[in-house]
Amino acid sequence: MASRFVYSVQSFLFKEARINPGPLDGILGSQTIGAWNKFLDVVESKPTAPPPPAVPSIPDGNASLKLLEAAKDNVGKLSSHNAEGTEHGNFACAWAVTHVVRLAGFPIEYTLSTDELYDHLKSSSDWKACSLETPGSIIVSPSTSAMHGHTGIIGENGLIYSNSSARAMWEQNFTLDHWKSYYARCGYYAFAPAVTGHKSLPMLPASPDASTPPSAPTLAADGTDFARFSRFLLHSILPSECAYVKGSKERIPEDVTWEDVPGDSGGVTKWGVDQSSHRGVDIKNLSLADAEAIYYKEWEEHKCNLLPTPIAEVVFDTHTTGGHPIVWLQEVLGVTADGVLRPNTLEAAAKSDPLKTANSFLVKRDQYFTSLADSVSHDRKFLAGWLNRDKNLKAYIATLV
Repeated sequence: MASRFVYSVQSFLFKEARINPGPLDGILGSQTIGAWNKFLDVVESKPTAPPPPAVPSIPDGNASLKLLEAAKDNVGKLSSHNAEGTEHGNFACAWAVTHVVRLAGFPIEYTLSTDELYDHLKSSSDWKACSLETPGSIIVSPSTSAMHGHTGIIGENGLIYSNSSARAMWEQNFTLDHWKSYYARCGYYAFAPAVTGHKSLPMLPASPDASTPPSAPTLAADGTDFARFSRFLLHSILPSECAYVKGSKERIPEDVTWEDVPGDSGGVTKWGVDQSSHRGVDIKNLSLADAEAIYYKEWEEHKCNLLPTPIAEVVFDTHTTGGHPIVWLQEVLGVTADGVLRPNTLEAAAKSDPLKTANSFLVKRDQYFTSLADSVSHDRKFLAGWLNRDKNLKAYIATLV
């Protein structure tokens, strides 16, 4: 018998923890139990790297500027793909920050946990709380039960450098305003080195070849990728989520994009951004620009920027609706269906007929929606809308190839 509690746990695992719990059917089966245990393993995981050697304080200039230099110097160079315990860079933000801090010569232990990093920075005499506008300081948003946290290093002019889970690479990938909006439900804190100088530490990777990225196809430059994402958001996602079609962003009236549908587990929703998945966001007053920033961050987190059109579009749309997009894609491509977007899946997608692959994918999504409506009674009223969304998406992707 289906349980709403189990369904909510499955939804949390899928949407927030990014772990496949099997069908979102409200039934406590072996896949759901295994996914929950995996989530607990991630939350409770501890780093295995040895503590760093002590670093003497030697006056030689502004310590924060030294940390900023290290953050900028490692952009596009420091890969977390092979860092131990990070699932190929998916959970590597704290590892990457501590690695850059050590390369800059400051005393800090490796950790994989934003909670542990925050506790260390708050209690250590080597670090002091500072303004969020301080270049060369560490910004950390500790994980909560609602979402994974994140950490990075603050640069000039409100730029932030951190690990990209989509590319397993150290990048300049945030602004301070975007960070504060996205991680509002985790909080955000900044810490600067308390020492006045430093000596360089030897490079100590957390695992062999941690700085060597895997080979994977480069399928779109950042500018082109954002352009196709923005077009998809405007002409497919927003019309589907807001239940009407308009020709431009300026013509979409905000007063009809906010909704609170009884029975919808997402709760209050605007621009398709739901409250249950974005607990720290003021949904009712969410601007379109902020919604676009949230969507694009999630597009990159799901590595859709590495997939060809229109496969990227159907995969991302499914991340917003719910389902098992990577498993379905792998099944269509004929590769191992482990739910992880690895280089072999990316390469198979790049070699496939993209429109045929995308349409076969949507057949699986139709079947999933129908099965979900049959299994979870309170979702039946949404079935017609889900299937109509698939129909519209098929029509949209046909225009892209």
